[in-house]
Amino acid sequence: MTPVAIAMRALLGARRTWVLGVLSVLAGGIALVIRFRAEEFRWLDRYAEVTESLTVPTVVAFIALVLGASVVGDEREDWTILYLAATPVSRIRLVAAWVLSAWVMAMLLLVPAGAGAAFLGLSGGMGARGLFWLVMALGLASLAYAALGVLLALLVRRAIILGLLYIVLWEATIATFADSADKLSLGAYGRRLVAAGVPDADTFRVPTVGAATAVIVLVVVAAAGVWLGGRRLGRMELP
Repeated sequence: MTPVAIAMRALLGARRTWVLGVLSVLAGGIALVIRFRAEEFRWLDRYAEVTESLTVPTVVAFIALVLGASVVGDEREDWTILYLAATPVSRIRLVAAWVLSAWVMAMLLLVPAGAGAAFLGLSGGMGARGLFWLVMALGLASLAYAALGVLLALLVRRAIILGLLYIVLWEATIATFADSADKLSLGAYGRRLVAAGVPDADTFRVPTVGAATAVIVLVVVAAAGVWLGGRRLGRMELP
């Protein structure tokens, strides 16, 4: 089996994966409740609030980072990592396979949350452009968070706890309210992409960078996570 297939099978069989799916369903349900209870002329504002305070910095971050950390932790616990390390696959390619697996699973789990947010935004008239940028935000932010989760799992044993502290203490608090700190937040760049799809909405709090810059930052973070993870894997003692 390929490294991606092994990692995907492990993620599918883990109970925490489906618990994360429940989180996505709840987020999508909240968006639907807001859609049917908010006044029509405020749907786009509510979309901005949901995506910037719940969907991107919390749901996407939590799901993708936990999956990234889990895919490494699970393979270390069942010693599958020793089998993979014995294959001729390069360490960077192996880490890339883990990130890809976590990312694909994250995108599948994020369907309910993304669909709920999209329905709310489309009801407010954001159009195809807004939908495109929402998908871009979910895809690139989850990719960056997944890479961060994999890297943390290769650096420390308690990667999930450390990742959750980062999300709660930095992403959800400091980086949300401090204009200077949001430039060091992955979620802030994800929110910037969402905001690019609804330029008429003035309720977004996003970094003062362009959408293209946000795309580059998230891609670079993901690539750096893979590269650094590959170097770390080549030097660490297994499992």
